[in-house]
Amino acid sequence: MSMQISLTEMLDIATRNNLSNFSSYTAIIENTGRLLTADLQAHNVSGFEPGDVDSMLEAAQDAKLPSFEHHVVVVEGAANILAATIAEALGVVQTGATFQAGFGGTCAAFWPKTAKQPCPPVLRECDPSGDWVRSKEMIQRSEHNRKRYRHY
Repeated sequence: MSMQISLTEMLDIATRNNLSNFSSYTAIIENTGRLLTADLQAHNVSGFEPGDVDSMLEAAQDAKLPSFEHHVVVVEGAANILAATIAEALGVVQTGATFQAGFGGTCAAFWPKTAKQPCPPVLRECDPSGDWVRSKEMIQRSEHNRKRYRHY
């Protein structure tokens, strides 16, 4: 089990912690949002929240806009680097970001490097369901199984 953190939460974490280089990725995401807004408006698509890139990506996907895949690649690319920057700064593991319509939009999974690693305070507020603790338990079981079966 891993902790899923949304693009909005990642941007907030990066801003509050003054992580290096995050502003260029924020600019990429904001510019993509502007392009998406123009594209959606040009195709008379409604039902999206202006300024919310994930809402606009979902609307573009639903409307089958030809530019949808391009926008996803750009947002995921910037979000992947943002997730890696956060993970490196906090000393945790991350999977990279993906866009999944209807499942939180653009998210990245984060989890502890070791079973004994506490959840960094900045991530704790993103984990109301306790996924960090379950991640630690899974790591402990994995470490136990590796030791148990090492002689085979």
